[in-house]
Amino acid sequence: SWKWTQARILQDKYNFKIFETWAFIRKIAKEDTDLWRKIKTLIDWWNLVPIEVIEEILATYMKWVWKNHNVIFDWIPRNQVQKEIFEKYVEDAEVIYFELDKTDAIDRITKRTICSNCNKTFAHDYTHETCASCSGEIVKRADDLDVQAIENRINTFQNETMPVVYEFKGKWSLITINAAQSLEDVSK
Repeated sequence: SWKWTQARILQDKYNFKIFETWAFIRKIAKEDTDLWRKIKTLIDWWNLVPIEVIEEILATYMKWVWKNHNVIFDWIPRNQVQKEIFEKYVEDAEVIYFELDKTDAIDRITKRTICSNCNKTFAHDYTHETCASCSGEIVKRADDLDVQAIENRINTFQNETMPVVYEFKGKWSLITINAAQSLEDVSK
């Protein structure tokens, strides 16, 4: 649905900060720690990262960044347990839901690429072999190669995240955007 790209656009336009649990996990991955190996095992089996780890990451982030900036949260909250932790730290929010049907989502995911160096994501029509930002090599994400695994991620989203989205609708402002449109139209 280009949610990460849209987050970057909002970040650049309004000077928002972005909280993304995966960015921290990628940092851990580069260090090849015991914690990373534990997380990798969970990811390989398509399980979520343990809530204790997510809460620790969120608490640390909120302590240093939240008070002075508007923040875009990506990847949290994904389920009811994460929602309860999220609400410990966030009192007011606007929720943006990028609506995209399963077929389009699978098509976009299987065709996207990333920079092996800075992890910037590129749509299927990016034809260069290197990243425009850092000159890193353009590759496919390993977890984007298995269509069954992608379908599992989408099903988990429908079963665990969408109920949280509906709960937020009653509490905070919920903005639904048709993500089947072009990248530019979604940004508008």
